[in-house]
Amino acid sequence: MYVSTPDGRIKYFAVSASKLQEEMVKFYDDLAILLSAGLSIKEVFFFAAMIHLVFVKIYPFNDGNGQTGRLLEKWFLARKLGEKSWFMQSEKCTIKTTKLIIKI
Repeated sequence: MYVSTPDGRIKYFAVSASKLQEEMVKFYDDLAILLSAGLSIKEVFFFAAMIHLVFVKIYPFNDGNGQTGRLLEKWFLARKLGEKSWFMQSEKCTIKTTKLIIKI
């Protein structure tokens, strides 16, 4: 599986099926480290976004699985910053930001 730009250039290749288990083990190991680390609020948001990105890049199917990536991102925020994080409208912010970037 790969993701391409509108003009047909390949942006990145997903992990091959033969390496999926290895990559997921690394992903969960990294999550454990991040969960036990004392992070600043800025770092929590940075790593929440990175968790989403890394998961989506590991995911080997063509639907990209953004929903699960966003769920992992929110779960991490809730674990690090508290339960009220579940109510953040991060998807709304992402949509606004994406529209702004497309206009630029």
